[in-house]
Amino acid sequence: MNLEHYAILILSFLLLVYILHKNRKGRRLPPGPWQLPLFGYLPWIDPEKPHETLTKLSRVYGPVCGFRMGSVYTVLLSDPQLIRQSFAKDSITNRAPLYLTHGIMKGYGIICAEGEQWKDQRKFISNCLRNFGMVKHEGAKRDKMEKRISDAVNECVSVLRNRGANGPIDPLDTLHHCLGNLINSIVFGKTYEEDDQIWKWLRHLQEEGVKQIGVAGPLNFLPFLR
Repeated sequence: MNLEHYAILILSFLLLVYILHKNRKGRRLPPGPWQLPLFGYLPWIDPEKPHETLTKLSRVYGPVCGFRMGSVYTVLLSDPQLIRQSFAKDSITNRAPLYLTHGIMKGYGIICAEGEQWKDQRKFISNCLRNFGMVKHEGAKRDKMEKRISDAVNECVSVLRNRGANGPIDPLDTLHHCLGNLINSIVFGKTYEEDDQIWKWLRHLQEEGVKQIGVAGPLNFLPFLR
């Protein structure tokens, strides 16, 4: 590639950046940082501590800041009062139209649902929890629910105390077991021993699912990776 080709590429890139900048101003978007075509501001977001990157942006550009995360335009709100006012509006409380939640999962599931589907699922879950004893007033059902929760917490504290008697420990597996068993008890009416093979497999699936979602995260913002 000769010098003329390099010059054409550089000029084309600068022209694209200029067009994007003018387009941003024409659409009256919030102030925000300089960013790359296709990738937006993604290359500058710390993957280990993204909250620190966003905090720095809010300090530079104010309580309302806008930038692109790949193909997804993002508005960053950092003022508590402004956040409360914004989330009081139905138009802002929907899920972001991400590829994983809307492209692959089609908006189904507790995590992905929104609108009328979310309202139906929330009503169903609320009714189930009330039947289980999640109510404000005293009663036999509530007492039973409180005992379930208390037993799970006491078991968790006891196991952590015994395992930590000889030095520092990682509490993650114990928390997964005790709190997961509480949910099992409420939803399925069944609990597992910590070393039960089926229970180990179910916990592995849950952890692996979270990891896979993390690995697939870039697909939300960079369509050419799909």
